[in-house]
Amino acid sequence: LFVGLSRNTLGAYRRYVTEMDEALKDYDQAYEHFVEVNDYYWRAKCLCARGETYRRLASSAWEKEHDASEIQEYVEKARKDIQESLYLCEKYQLEDERDTAYRRLGRLSHDLGLMAFGRGEVKQAQEKLEEAYGYFKRGLEYAQNTQEALEELENLTELAFLADDSVVFYEREPIPEYYRRAVNELEEGLQGHKKDPRR
Repeated sequence: LFVGLSRNTLGAYRRYVTEMDEALKDYDQAYEHFVEVNDYYWRAKCLCARGETYRRLASSAWEKEHDASEIQEYVEKARKDIQESLYLCEKYQLEDERDTAYRRLGRLSHDLGLMAFGRGEVKQAQEKLEEAYGYFKRGLEYAQNTQEALEELENLTELAFLADDSVVFYEREPIPEYYRRAVNELEEGLQGHKKDPRR
C-alpha cells in the first residue's frame, strides 16, 4: 500500500510539472499495487488522477493540432478511467471522491465543447457545455453533502468557466439563465467560506 501511495504521489507531482508520460507510468504502477492490496478507495483516486492526466494529454494534443485519432484515443482513455473511478465510488460508497470524479468528467466534456466549437460545430459545443454543467452540478452537490469546501469551490469555479464560454458559444442566441447565475454563485460560495477555520 505504501509503495502504491508513493508512486501515486510521484504521479501527481509529475502531472503538476507536466511530465505526463512519466506521470502515467507512476499511476500505472500505483494502480497495480492498489489492486494487489484490494484497496478500493485508492484505486478510485488513482484512476481519477490517471484519467485527468489523459484528459490533459488530449487537450495538449488538440492545442498543438495533432491528429484527431490521437486526441480521441486520449479522450477515450480519460473517460474510461474516470468512469471506472466513479463506478468504484458508487459501488463502495466512497462519498468524498465522487465530487472529484464528477468534476473531472465535467472538465472532459468542457474540453470536448471547446474542440467542437473550434471545428465550427456550435450546436455540439453547446451540448457538451450542457453536459459539463450537469457533471459539475453533481460534483457540487456531493461536495456540499460531504462538506468538502475546496471541492465545493472548485466545482463552483468550473461552473463559472462554463459561464465565460457560454458568452462565446451562444453568441447569436440568448444565454441560458443558469450560466449567467454561475459567477454570482461562485462569489456567494467564496463569501460563505470566508470565515472558515484554517485546516
